[in-house]
Amino acid sequence: MKKKLSALLFLWVSHAVVAGDDLIFYSGFEPLPVLCEQSTVFSDDYNRANQIDWGVDWQESGTSIELAEVIDNEGRLVPLASNSPYSLARIMHLIEDVVDVEATFSLTFENASNQGIGFYVRSNGGYLVNTIPTGQGYAVFIERFAGNESRIGLWYENDGIEIPFIRQPLMPSGIPYDFLDEVKYNVRFQVFQEDAINTRLRAKIWPSDSVEPIEWGVSLIDDFAPLQNTAGAIAIDSYNTQSNGSITDGIRVDDIVVKNLCNPLLKLAPVEEIVQSLQFAEGPVWKDNALLFSDIDANTIYQWQENTGTTIFNNDSGNANGLTLDANNDVIAAEHGNRRISLTDSNGTATLVGDFGGLLFNSPNDVVVSQAGNLYFTDPDYGLNGRPREIAFNGVYKFNDIDGVSAQYQGDANDNKPNGIILANDQSRLFWSDTQTGIVHQMDIEANGDLSQLSEFASGLTIPDGMCVDASGNLYVATWDSAVEVFAENGDHWGSISLPVSSITNCTFGGINHNDLFITARNRVYRSQGVE
Repeated sequence: MKKKLSALLFLWVSHAVVAGDDLIFYSGFEPLPVLCEQSTVFSDDYNRANQIDWGVDWQESGTSIELAEVIDNEGRLVPLASNSPYSLARIMHLIEDVVDVEATFSLTFENASNQGIGFYVRSNGGYLVNTIPTGQGYAVFIERFAGNESRIGLWYENDGIEIPFIRQPLMPSGIPYDFLDEVKYNVRFQVFQEDAINTRLRAKIWPSDSVEPIEWGVSLIDDFAPLQNTAGAIAIDSYNTQSNGSITDGIRVDDIVVKNLCNPLLKLAPVEEIVQSLQFAEGPVWKDNALLFSDIDANTIYQWQENTGTTIFNNDSGNANGLTLDANNDVIAAEHGNRRISLTDSNGTATLVGDFGGLLFNSPNDVVVSQAGNLYFTDPDYGLNGRPREIAFNGVYKFNDIDGVSAQYQGDANDNKPNGIILANDQSRLFWSDTQTGIVHQMDIEANGDLSQLSEFASGLTIPDGMCVDASGNLYVATWDSAVEVFAENGDHWGSISLPVSSITNCTFGGINHNDLFITARNRVYRSQGVE
């Protein structure tokens, strides 16, 4: 007999939970807590009358400024000429209790051949060695005069001394170009803790009339102790290679927005082992205050609870791999052994999807159900174990009661192995991993549930496997490189959650507050508890 998904649409909507302006869903239909709300902590668009200062939000740092004015809805900054190798103007704004930040702004050079600009965060507002305290902070620097090349760099200031980490010539799409005068450029600059002792810095720049590049122009990790986990001011430098006489050229800045960054890695405690001595752990899902997970080779689905430990949920699982829950809180499983998608409820286990046009699947691997009631699953050939293949490709499938089952992606039997699968929180995209190519793909979900617009979300991963998503939309990818790699919704890499074993297979969120991360490895299960 086959069970149906016909009631899922109503039940999905009836279990929707509003978080801000968004609907948040996850397997089990209970809301995940939003780990961190990204918010704007400072902005300035300079849309005010022309004036000879930047306004009450800004303070001059030191006595280096020839001119700080608002003109034509932009902030213009001109340094006072000095006898140093270059002349510098610094202006700052205090921000309290913001450690991880993203700053976006635009800039215009009036004479790029001898100008540069620096944007500081985690700054104490000091001006080099000329103030007390002396300057300190992280910065992105943008310049053309250094080496006669347009460059973007990441720097830090330590006790008033500016020190470059990296100064990268700009080569978008591999083509060098120079900054031009009177052309507006946009900048995105991020600084955030990867862990207690390391900070990630990254930045990019592009012409305002162009599309923002996906790639970061510069990126690095720094462990300079005085700037770890510190908050402070933002500061802007305008500097000029002219060192005597008057300086008439300035830098113009606009549309500054500084947001706190919600780094999910800071909301998770170190991993701890909670289950061991398994054969091949997979498919974790949180159900009824317990963790369910598959042991594929043991043909068993286990249940783990904090106080009672591990017990058997199903000792004849069809070599189940990926697990998910439907709107009735029943278990849907991708079964290697039976080559099917099954549903287990109070009446037992039955086939939900058993064939594709009369052909047996290879070995369904992972499965997820959408808000609209569509079921999606992957079907590589890992679980055939010598049995003959009936479908010539390794695929990604969609199923519902009305349309039946359809192949949404057909990969080469040797070169593609669709594996983990998960939905974005807003249900607009579906992610699936290809363990053969090391790529996590994304596909758009159309109004009828079909998948389209195949593209790369992340690449270069070591055997990406199962995945999970937190309520903030971050994607967690289990890899066989002893780590879970964590990505923001737009594909930016937050960092890694390291584990003491290789062959990390899958993950899910659960626990009392649904903010604990559970991770399966080949023969163990780990937990990283959420930190409030």
